Amino acid sequence: MDIAIKKAVSGQHLNQDEAEAAIGDIMTGNASDPKIASFLTAMHMKGETTEEITAFARKIRSFATTLEKTPQKPLIDTCGTGGDGANTFNISTASAIVTAGTRINVVKHGNRSVSSRCGSADVLEELGIPLSLTKTQSENILNKIGMVFLYAPEFHSAMKHAMTARKEVGFKTFFNIIGPLTNPAKADRQLLGVFSPKLTTKIAEVLQNLEIERALVVHGNGLDEITVTGTTLISELKNNKIETYKITPKEIGLKKHPHETIKGGNTKTNAKILKKILKGQKNGKRDIVLANAGAAIYLSDKANSIQEGVEIAKNTIDSGAAMKKLNELREASQNA
Repeated sequence: MDIAIKKAVSGQHLNQDEAEAAIGDIMTGNASDPKIASFLTAMHMKGETTEEITAFARKIRSFATTLEKTPQKPLIDTCGTGGDGANTFNISTASAIVTAGTRINVVKHGNRSVSSRCGSADVLEELGIPLSLTKTQSENILNKIGMVFLYAPEFHSAMKHAMTARKEVGFKTFFNIIGPLTNPAKADRQLLGVFSPKLTTKIAEVLQNLEIERALVVHGNGLDEITVTGTTLISELKNNKIETYKITPKEIGLKKHPHETIKGGNTKTNAKILKKILKGQKNGKRDIVLANAGAAIYLSDKANSIQEGVEIAKNTIDSGAAMKKLNELREASQNA
């Protein structure tokens, strides 16, 4: 850890062995909170490279409890970094449920709120879905209904060693980026939202290094989501190549909406919003869910474009299949 701190403070990048050793010290509890905070601060000031983030993610994955008995791929995760400060509702969670309603296997990885008022775990718990599921229970649920929520602390117990320092530094660190890169089910498809447009290409490169088959890394007009409030920047990983482009709501068959129409609230409010969307309420909140579910459906090879995926997502909500999937997830998780 000392070597890594000294190099980062002086502006030097870490090689793979140095990056993995530093994270290993954190994950095993061998680094003090002040040293972890120093390391996080130094890395933040220097700026993390693709190679460093890749090494961090690989090492953290090695400490995780992973699912082994999973359905046939593709397995998709819709998980963002958070930290955009936009106070939206739980868009990626709603999108995951709609996507699973199309019979695509979804392994939604998430946590309680860090930067927002309500994280994916908070809203799902409010909807009656228990969080503390074992590896075997999670495998059984996924194989039974084609969707499961993986509560990060249950699968990444070693991450607890970094929590105090993360809270003390008070700014976004590489741990905000690492979470979505460490899905315990080893999802091979990812719709991954990032809090800065500067990160889309870099994180797509990390996913390429981690041998993810397909991914869309997105930043939409200040959101770590595909947005309906303006333009979305996308770095797409496909066939081991990365292409970066922009899309507008109109290009994927949706209307543009003001930011106020997609805002959320506390946990109870967001749970009500999610249920209204799944029951067919039509507004800006529905449209931003359609945009992201459409992208996930496209990633899963069930649509030839995001726009085609949006149409499938509309039918999934309007037919009741999305609400049915939420009910299945609740029942299977409660009876696991």
